[in-house]
Amino acid sequence: MDRRLFTKSVAAGALGSFAPPLQAWPSRAARAQTASAPARAATRLSPTKITRIRVFYPPNYDRNGPQAFPQSNMVVLVDTEAGITGIGQGGSPDTVRNVARSVIGKNAFDTEFIWQHAFMDGFYSPGKERLHALGAIDLALWDIKGKALKTPLYELFGGKARQHLELYATNGVPPGLIPQNDLQRMSL
Repeated sequence: MDRRLFTKSVAAGALGSFAPPLQAWPSRAARAQTASAPARAATRLSPTKITRIRVFYPPNYDRNGPQAFPQSNMVVLVDTEAGITGIGQGGSPDTVRNVARSVIGKNAFDTEFIWQHAFMDGFYSPGKERLHALGAIDLALWDIKGKALKTPLYELFGGKARQHLELYATNGVPPGLIPQNDLQRMSL
């Protein structure tokens, strides 16, 4: 007897007349047809290894002085063998360096595997500093995946959730980058 049929018959017998009859699981082919296009395309990505992770501070980092919120302005770039560079933001140089040790050489498309492996790595204890570095690298890995699939990330995350996004300017805007009248309008 097929194990699925056996399990269904046992479940049906145990539930008796209290539950409606169990439906058969859809076949693998039926599940593949209903999967979204980005999910199907993600399964066809050829592996590409992470070759290097770079860290940059914005040009106005030293001029801004202390920030109102304890957040990182650091930009993290993750490079791959395929020539795709992903961009993330956050972390600090020492934590990104320690997390990078666990990430370099792995397939850039295995985002969940990389996150789990780097989080569990025993070299640097887990905490908010490690999570900030992991977040920056994770953003960059998703950026790489979106670029490789030529698909916006919101499609990979389940589709659009809103039509616009409210933005605000912190005290980290360098002088001359945004016209003064635009800055005033954004601060209303």
